Amino acid sequence: GAQLNFISGNQNFLSITRTVQPHAVLDTEIEGFCIGAGCSGSPGLARSLRVTSSAPVVGAAIVSPFTGTNIKDVSISNLFPASGVNQLNFPHVVQGVLSPASYSTLIGVTNTSAATQIVTFTFREEGRAPITLERPIEPRGTLQETAGSLFGLTGFRNGWVQATGNVSNGSLTGYVAYADLNGGGTTIVPAQETTP
Repeated sequence: GAQLNFISGNQNFLSITRTVQPHAVLDTEIEGFCIGAGCSGSPGLARSLRVTSSAPVVGAAIVSPFTGTNIKDVSISNLFPASGVNQLNFPHVVQGVLSPASYSTLIGVTNTSAATQIVTFTFREEGRAPITLERPIEPRGTLQETAGSLFGLTGFRNGWVQATGNVSNGSLTGYVAYADLNGGGTTIVPAQETTP
């Protein structure tokens, strides 16, 4: 059977084991990923899902990444395998108003390893100095923040982001979610994984 674990950092909020027959589908709904005590704040918010299985699995999640906005669209996000890389590239990050659109990029990075990683994030765009900062991500924890908030961006900004963990055999996986806050469209794209 497949094992589903809803995780926020070292806390395993819920573990579900389901038996799935070969070539069958498991369809389950989880309302808001808020599981257990503390659902009113981020400590009770499960930000990642780990699926383990004795056989190969394929999966997808249908999510609404921009909760708390007027965006009601949902996007389909495939399961991203934890492949042991410690560097991710997000080749397009767009933030701010370019009339009539108002773009927002949500960056998500999950540390799938058993050790805390200090992740260096660098935002690069043509004609400007790079913006670099570090954030700790606890074991099996996820950082999820808009590019505007993470880098303190103002105005319209258009570039790319690299995230590098400090653990050489660490494991990072990630995605970006794009939205037009005025027009209402969203999509989710996996990060490009590289080894520095």
